[in-house]
Amino acid sequence: ASREVRAPSPRDWQIALTATGASGEPATVTAGVSAELPRALRLVAPPEPVELTTSGGATVPSDWRPAASEARAGLLLVPEVGQASDGFAALSQALAGYNVASLAVDLSAKGEPRLAVAAGVGELRARLDDAPVVLVGVGSGANLAVARAAAVPAEDAGLVLLSPLPELGG
Repeated sequence: ASREVRAPSPRDWQIALTATGASGEPATVTAGVSAELPRALRLVAPPEPVELTTSGGATVPSDWRPAASEARAGLLLVPEVGQASDGFAALSQALAGYNVASLAVDLSAKGEPRLAVAAGVGELRARLDDAPVVLVGVGSGANLAVARAAAVPAEDAGLVLLSPLPELGG
C-alpha cells in the first residue's frame, strides 16, 4: 500500500501518544486527521441506537452518530468494560460537527467485549465506505482497542488510548 506524503497544513490535527513498554523504553504512536474546521458549530443529528451482533451471536447496544456531512473518518469509541456508551455523547456530538462519524459500543452487559469491538469495527466499515477507522479506547477499553489492532493490523487507521491498564495485558 502506498500513502500520499505532503507537507502539513494548518488544518492538520496530529495526536501523539507515548507509553513506556515492559523494557522501560518509551514508544510513541501517532495518528493524523486532516479536516477543515467549521466557522460555526454545525447542528448534528442525535445518536441513533444500533444493535450490533457479535460473531458469538450476542447483541451489543451501541450509539451511531453520523458526520454532519461526508465523513472524513470514523471513530469506534470503546469505554471501560462494564460501562455504557453514553459517556461518549458530548464527544461524538462535537466530532460529528467536524465531519467525523462515531460508533460508541456499550460494554455494560456481560459478554465477550473483544467480540463487541470486532462487531463495532465491522459496523463502522459498512457505514463509512472508504473513510479511515480509528479505535478510541478508555481504560480497559484501550486494552481492547490494542488487542483488536494487534489481531487485524491492516484494518484500522489508528489508535487513541486513554489510560490503558497495563495489568490487563492488553
